[in-house]
Amino acid sequence: MNPGETYTTRFKWHDEHDRTLVVDCSDPRLPEARHDFLNKCCGISRYDPIIIPGGPVTATLSNAFCYVDQERIRMLHGLHKFQRVIGIVHFECGYYKHH
Repeated sequence: MNPGETYTTRFKWHDEHDRTLVVDCSDPRLPEARHDFLNKCCGISRYDPIIIPGGPVTATLSNAFCYVDQERIRMLHGLHKFQRVIGIVHFECGYYKHH
């Protein structure tokens, strides 16, 4: 695609959503596994994702870096009124190795 060109997706817009917040790690190896787990084990496909290093643990810490993520979660809740939160962690997460 060249600069200035417009891309139009073949996917349609969905107004409905599952009223679920998913907090997951930013590891690039996980998106397919995350979608598979959420769809097959939790029965959801349209959720609010927060993708951050370490996943749910960083959303619960009390430091300036995590404050930004917590504010984003508050903003999403205000907009989408999610009714449940799912936190996903994974084996050999680099965040936990370094903290």
